[in-house]
Amino acid sequence: MSQSDNELSLDDIEALVSNKVPHTVSKQGWIVDPLELGRACKAYKLEHPVRVRFTSGRRTWGTHRTKHDSNSPTGYTHWITLSQVWTREKANHTLWHEFFHCMQAEDFARKEGRRPTAFYHEAYSQTGYAYVDNPYEIACEKFAERQAPKWSLLS
Repeated sequence: MSQSDNELSLDDIEALVSNKVPHTVSKQGWIVDPLELGRACKAYKLEHPVRVRFTSGRRTWGTHRTKHDSNSPTGYTHWITLSQVWTREKANHTLWHEFFHCMQAEDFARKEGRRPTAFYHEAYSQTGYAYVDNPYEIACEKFAERQAPKWSLLS
């Protein structure tokens, strides 16, 4: 915690209000820590809130989409899907990978003067929507490999 072990800072409270995580324990016994997610959003200067939800095997990998959201103060929300059947280490790595996609979408919007929702189509259409050898995916993996061992977004 930012101030003491028993006090929340204003940033912590803002993170709890703006970002959304599942309120249940994963099938592997971990949870997405809303305070750590909020601290990551602040540290990496994400403008739009992040919403994480669980999946149970329909998709074997994590997903990220930025969507228009009239309930968001910024008009957009990043949606991350994370498998709840993974180990804590794999889930944390994947959450950081998908988190970097949030950063890519916002960076794209700033640099191109476009909506962050346009990132996926614009970036991935150039690679034929392939994930293998895709420079955006490679960048996400490198980021996750650096972040996951030193910062857990899970409890």
